[in-house]
Amino acid sequence: MKKIIFLLSVLFLFYIILCFSFKIFPYKIVQTFYQKNFVKVENDSQNKDMPKISTNDEIFKNAKLLDININLDIYLENNYLYLRDKILELTISNQNSAKLNIYNQIKDELNNKISSNFNLESNYKHLNLKLESYKDFEINSILSLAHSKEISKCLTIYIEGHGGDPFVFVEHNLLLKKILTEKKCDFLSMSMLGLGFNNHKYEFPTRYGTFEVKKNVSMNHEFYGLFYDENNKNLDHLALFLSPHYHMIDQLVDEFKYEDINLVGVSGGAWYATLLGSIMPKIDHTISVAGPLPFEYSVTRDNTGDFEYYTSKIYDYVNYFHLYKLMTLDEDGKPLRKAKLIFSKNDPCCFRDPYVSHLKTNIDSLGWKNLDVIILDEAQHTINHNFVFSML
Repeated sequence: MKKIIFLLSVLFLFYIILCFSFKIFPYKIVQTFYQKNFVKVENDSQNKDMPKISTNDEIFKNAKLLDININLDIYLENNYLYLRDKILELTISNQNSAKLNIYNQIKDELNNKISSNFNLESNYKHLNLKLESYKDFEINSILSLAHSKEISKCLTIYIEGHGGDPFVFVEHNLLLKKILTEKKCDFLSMSMLGLGFNNHKYEFPTRYGTFEVKKNVSMNHEFYGLFYDENNKNLDHLALFLSPHYHMIDQLVDEFKYEDINLVGVSGGAWYATLLGSIMPKIDHTISVAGPLPFEYSVTRDNTGDFEYYTSKIYDYVNYFHLYKLMTLDEDGKPLRKAKLIFSKNDPCCFRDPYVSHLKTNIDSLGWKNLDVIILDEAQHTINHNFVFSML
């Protein structure tokens, strides 16, 4: 009898191992029971690096606004064009060192994914863009063309956050399809440094020689803080983040002669949109979704953001209030461009109420033209493609 019990126990243990190894019955039942009863962290946050919380968490029921002291007067009287020039000086390398290359072919697997995801007609063309700013320091993007035989006069730029590849996200894909088919505008899909299209090996200069960041750690942005260019000692490490994207957009706009340019960024991509929108008057309309809050709100970790949000010499000169304002100013300093800051009220990642409502009150009180703070009654850390499309 003991031998039979022992044999059955061994067989049961063996089946359990098979169950979890190959996800056979009753794996799904066990997984569902575990998630419902023991896992509190569940959401679809795009930022895979940030802590996630349940939308049923007490934080939303008992959230209180901590003491925040903001002197708005310092943002009223500022030489904003000087501040723009200072950011450019610290973060944008010489254009002569960056050359945009446009290739007609993209990887077959990506082309297949694009076609199958959107059910687009075969006459939509996708170009692979590459730009190298330093030796072995390259970024990549995908340009989707609205017309097969002519060049569109309008361009929408989308920058993904820490989720990496924008084509992984349904909301990006749906926005892309609507822009191509309804607005008939070209669409540039971009990733952050070290993520998505740009998840590969990098080399860049430091005070101690050339530093190599391997592919498997290229998404860890702290490494890039070691950057130092002996030929341009003023450049901050944010030059590695911003210069390639800046030059790619700048050269693409000149090459294709776009006249109407919209920039959309989500999460970490919203940080990019905020910075690029503030220093590129060519961009007519900037939309930041789940993007950075001013430093005055850094009273909680959820409002602080990532390494690049707060670590740079540029923040000796500007706060995000300055950057918001700059997104609306043209090359002459006139508020003729549009900018929108979109937040989710109960964002499961970060940058949520009560702080975003407090920000909206302050922005509205400043009376800055063409700058709107919009708070959606949602609990997601992604774009709402229909709402963003209606704003463009």
